[in-house]
Amino acid sequence: EIVDQILTIQRDTGLVVTNVVYMGQGEPLLNYDEVIKSIKMLNTDLEIGMRRITISTSGIIPQIYKLGDENRQLTLALSLHAPDHELRQQLIPIEKKYHIQDIIKSLHFLTEKTGRRVTIEYVLIDNINDTADHAKQVVSLLRGLNCNINLIPYNSLNDKKYKSPSANKIDDFKSILEKTGKKVTVRLERGADIMAA
Repeated sequence: EIVDQILTIQRDTGLVVTNVVYMGQGEPLLNYDEVIKSIKMLNTDLEIGMRRITISTSGIIPQIYKLGDENRQLTLALSLHAPDHELRQQLIPIEKKYHIQDIIKSLHFLTEKTGRRVTIEYVLIDNINDTADHAKQVVSLLRGLNCNINLIPYNSLNDKKYKSPSANKIDDFKSILEKTGKKVTVRLERGADIMAA
């Protein structure tokens, strides 16, 4: 079914898929065997390079170690969204099972085994996880980790509870992270005009 999605896109658009991200359809690492099987098919049969395949995870520690042991040259992206255990528990319930400090240890193992950078995804939510102190905590948490950081302004749409930080706050957060020498990008929002961002 996973591979069929790629084949369907190629058939319906007439385009060749060259990059694949496992994201948004449940936690990929909780479907580990099928995800790995599909990656092998994409790589071997559809000739999509391993380095063009990304698995996004909320941090399933045993499978991150397993992925490291398999030494695959794909990219792993961690949905971090908070710099400490307490706040992350509020935003990401799986944090109750897998502590952020232990997740970061597993990422160090993975990067040392594969030589590949991981990507850290961080959704910025106004007055929740976007202060200078939060940024400094992220710097401390990720110290020594071979990674890129992708900042994603929260997509408010009609949400009354949460909203995106101002452009200045986003820039300030980014600037603090960049001082570590890591590559930091801010994701561009697309589709907000049709409530599809």
